[in-house]
Amino acid sequence: MLLSAAFFIVLHAEAQTPRPFAKLNGFISKELNNNFYPQIDLGLELFSIPFFAPEVSYSYFAAQTDEIVILTSPNPSRIQINSWVKGSLITLTPKIAIPLEEWTLYFLPNYSFGKATADSRRESLVNDDVNFERVTYAERVRFFSFGVGFEKDLTEKISWGGQLMYTQNNSGRILENIEFNDPELGLKGINLETIGFGVVVYYDLF
Repeated sequence: MLLSAAFFIVLHAEAQTPRPFAKLNGFISKELNNNFYPQIDLGLELFSIPFFAPEVSYSYFAAQTDEIVILTSPNPSRIQINSWVKGSLITLTPKIAIPLEEWTLYFLPNYSFGKATADSRRESLVNDDVNFERVTYAERVRFFSFGVGFEKDLTEKISWGGQLMYTQNNSGRILENIEFNDPELGLKGINLETIGFGVVVYYDLF
């Protein structure tokens, strides 16, 4: 009991105050337009004690697939399909921190959960007539990500860092649930489970 109280007092004395942060990651995927998709995180490092600095953040990502073009005959027609998968997530990160001389090394296990939305738009041109159709589908998702990164002070209040991430983002599969009026226009899921790189900026409030 006495040892537990002493441990709590030490941690409380050394704990740093919360720090807001902004993070931008780019994840690589050959199945997407421009071969990558971005993710933005806005969050808070809740506190920092030796070797542990947990974070919570709001995460948003948007992945656009390559455009699908279908030409048919004998009646000349042209069909274009553009699709996106977007996610609004809460991300929890029990960040492990290893302080070094001039910078800090981080290990970043992430757990993300929230809603992913598939959004597909079809444009058909048949005998000079243009028809549009838009279909959306939303589903709850959850997945883990893992990363390693560093942080270095810029000023007394601001620090920045870089990160290498591997995400198990499984949201791309929900494209398979898109159903157009034409049943032959089924879509395949896309693979968003990949590696990515990012930068993060922290601001010390006090």
